[in-house]
Amino acid sequence: MGLFSDGEWLCQVTNLSIVQSKVCDGELDCETPKRSMQDDSDEDPDMCKNWTCAKGWWKCADGLQCISQEKICDDSSRFGCKDGSDELNCEDYECLSGYWKCRNSECIKQEYVCDGKKKCDDRSDEDNCKNYTCMQGYWKCANGFCIEETSVCDGLSYFYKDCRDRSDEDNCENFACPPGKWKCANHKCIDEEEVCNGKSYLGCRDDSDEENCENHQCTAGHWKCLDSVCIPESKVANGVVDCKDRSDETCEHFAGEMGNWKCANNQCVKEVDVCDGIRDCFDGSDESHCENHTCAAGYWKCADNKCHEAFSVCAKAGKSCISDHEDKILCTNYSCPEGYWKCDDHKCVMIEAVCDGSAHCDDESDELNCENYTCLPGTAKCAHNRFCIEVSVKFLVKFVDKKKMVTALDQKVH
Repeated sequence: MGLFSDGEWLCQVTNLSIVQSKVCDGELDCETPKRSMQDDSDEDPDMCKNWTCAKGWWKCADGLQCISQEKICDDSSRFGCKDGSDELNCEDYECLSGYWKCRNSECIKQEYVCDGKKKCDDRSDEDNCKNYTCMQGYWKCANGFCIEETSVCDGLSYFYKDCRDRSDEDNCENFACPPGKWKCANHKCIDEEEVCNGKSYLGCRDDSDEENCENHQCTAGHWKCLDSVCIPESKVANGVVDCKDRSDETCEHFAGEMGNWKCANNQCVKEVDVCDGIRDCFDGSDESHCENHTCAAGYWKCADNKCHEAFSVCAKAGKSCISDHEDKILCTNYSCPEGYWKCDDHKCVMIEAVCDGSAHCDDESDELNCENYTCLPGTAKCAHNRFCIEVSVKFLVKFVDKKKMVTALDQKVH
């Protein structure tokens, strides 16, 4: 069997499709769950000897197995070549980019070098660290170990992520905080989102992150209360007071922003919830005078003056107008979104539902003329009923005896 155009491989017996990197990887991937069907075609020795490994994979010396290049000379038999050839001649092997070669020729990730934790069996990754240059984004402790730059001058001293000699908390007055961090008056670096959030006990702890907030610009995705405290935008107009001055729930301050609508009592609700038949304002004003209300973008006004999402109406995915006849009229000129198919009665169904043997359109138009329908990639058309089914669950089972071969009909497995 050959490769599909999307880089998948078709098993010979079960017709399961597997990714190319699983072919000749030393593991049986074509067998069905619980081995109800035996299939070792993805590990066939004759095929594997002529198989070209996927990009980023390496062929073992016996020609029967492909392994990830990251497993070469990693001093581990796990996921390596069964013949052990990936651990031979490592002294001449050049480690991949982003990897570092131990004295014993083992390859480890660059970030593990001089991190204070042994990765090389010979401990060479933790030797001579005084002369080692830490990789970009890392900072060198006085004892030579490397830690992430974001841990420097954060006022913390965690054994597993900070300098064990605490040198990452020295001379912080001269340290420039990395991007995404903000420098406190006490020289501590905190996340920018912690500035002017009204929680000084979690930030600088000297209150400098809560000073002059009226001139501070909140980070992206945050909203500024009238008292200058920054809160996440998701907490604005959600029915729960988060600003101490209650401005996040007082709609006169931001009506029209972020899709909000002002109730008569100054409460805010989402514009898409207005005139949807459900009372959202405490005073019910979002469901009054709907005959004069213009529905939000992407929503339609039905004859009863209720607003319904156009997609929900035409895809039968949610609320619809009071009559099917009205739905059809509204959907006549509606273009179904990508991934959907338009029925003859103008409703939208998922494209995977077309010619699958089960009617999803009210008029059953999704199951008409299937003999001329081109199945989607990854599906195949059955010869006996013209329906499209997933290739990954299609089984062509062959039974062989001395006199005859019987090919079983396709069976769709659920």
